[in-house]
Amino acid sequence: MKYIPYRNIAMMAIRSGRFNWASDFSHNYADKLRPGERGSAFHFNMAQITYHNKQYHASLEHLSCLILAVISFTWQLKRFRLKYILNTESMIS
Repeated sequence: MKYIPYRNIAMMAIRSGRFNWASDFSHNYADKLRPGERGSAFHFNMAQITYHNKQYHASLEHLSCLILAVISFTWQLKRFRLKYILNTESMIS
């Protein structure tokens, strides 16, 4: 399986609020990804899932596991960091 469909399937489930399904999918299909993308794709999905479940510490732990060798991960990580910062700052204020 390629990384982009793996990510897109999980994101569709996340956007529809099916976090457990997205987590199960991410765990069950991670081993189907190319070895060079497997860890980062899995942790990116899990960072998204835990973030939307308001498990911010767990989300940051998953983000710290990303290997930014894949350019699309770098771009997505920047977007996600911005979203994370804006959301958590509004919660503190």
